[in-house]
Amino acid sequence: MDSEEPTDLAALAKGLLIILVLISRISFAQRIDSLTNVKPTVDEVARERQNPVNGFRSVFLQDVILPVGEGNAHSFSIQPVWPFRLGKNWRLNTYTIIPIQSIPPLTADGSRASGLGNILFNAFIRPEKSKSKLVWGVGPALQIPTRTDPELGSNRFSAGPAACLARSSVGGLRYNFRKS
Repeated sequence: MDSEEPTDLAALAKGLLIILVLISRISFAQRIDSLTNVKPTVDEVARERQNPVNGFRSVFLQDVILPVGEGNAHSFSIQPVWPFRLGKNWRLNTYTIIPIQSIPPLTADGSRASGLGNILFNAFIRPEKSKSKLVWGVGPALQIPTRTDPELGSNRFSAGPAACLARSSVGGLRYNFRKS
């Protein structure tokens, strides 16, 4: 049972995600922070894309495999980051985690559970421009009960504060802190 192929739902999600990635690549291309005339390197842009308050539109794909009991748990997640302008001086960056999961039986008479897990939605409000390389954002973190199987998560809506603090990698080191 360890070597089960990904479910049809996971295969469909991966196909849809490839389409989303291609679409987001078309719209990507511009660096929002134009305070300096320094052109970032490819490595710096790659590091900045990992920061949910940087202003880039992007879609991350993450696949995690962990040993659980007598098998492996798989969690493939689609993580779109999308910025929106809020007037002239503020920006809203959304960071969503959409998990597609598969876990082995947790009891001797159980069965493998697969499907959509609970969606985590974060929204960070941040200044459009910063006078320093420090970038920050604050807002809500919402867990939405979208699980398709009771073993894949809670059936309760959760909400709380979220904060992100990062230092721009252009011309220096980058530190990233997210708490939700």
